Amino acid sequence: SKCEELYYCIATTLKVCLSRFNNSDSNQTIHVSYAILSDEKYDTVKLPKIELREFSGDVTTWIAWFDEFTSLVHNNENRFENKKIIGNQHIKQIFEHPKIIYANAADLRESIDIMSNHLIGLKNINRLVESWDDLMVYIITSKLDPDTLNKWNQKAPIDHLPTLNY
Repeated sequence: SKCEELYYCIATTLKVCLSRFNNSDSNQTIHVSYAILSDEKYDTVKLPKIELREFSGDVTTWIAWFDEFTSLVHNNENRFENKKIIGNQHIKQIFEHPKIIYANAADLRESIDIMSNHLIGLKNINRLVESWDDLMVYIITSKLDPDTLNKWNQKAPIDHLPTLNY
């Protein structure tokens, strides 16, 4: 579960980075995600850097080096177990996800993937995201460009609130 949480955090970050990289080499229209992300500084959790000296190869220092290595690694495992920090980062990224300005499938797909990954990350730390449909539908539709929002409103049910699985 911890590994899965870390995986989704990294996967989301990589998607954003790849999107920025792919769009920077293209003469096509720059996706809004790149345009917004290029100047934006993300507040991320800064973990303390682990200073581990390199093993010299001298067998007489192996035990001391290994003890230091073990204590540094085991003492820092809890950095990835802080559910409050992990949860707050997922929620922050959901709310701060950039709005799509022009209708295009790539930005829409990216937004859906990123929001899904954050919900999975929250679910992995035992948050009951299954009951968040009303809130998430509102947040996601508030990030849509006007054309896509219009189409959504035409297709969305009028007799009940839509769900994420609509």
